[in-house]
Amino acid sequence: QSLEDVDDKPSCRNHPTLFFDDGNVILRTGWTLFCVHKSLLAKHSPVFRDLFNQNSHRSRGLSHYDREETREDMEVLLNVLYDGL
Repeated sequence: QSLEDVDDKPSCRNHPTLFFDDGNVILRTGWTLFCVHKSLLAKHSPVFRDLFNQNSHRSRGLSHYDREETREDMEVLLNVLYDGL
């Protein structure tokens, strides 16, 4: 199943608080989409910095990366990066 197919399915949902209108990269965990800011994540995480240097798929006109983390783990990580501890 391609990302384009998954992106258009009704079961794939934008995260309610971590899907920013001005985000420039999409991370997908399971059926949850996070639209976040590439520069912020790369600045604070060498894992994301390395990820963003890899090839990505395009979805909704943005770079799109599938992640293996759970939705809950991604929420915690992104909340720390955006809001601090």
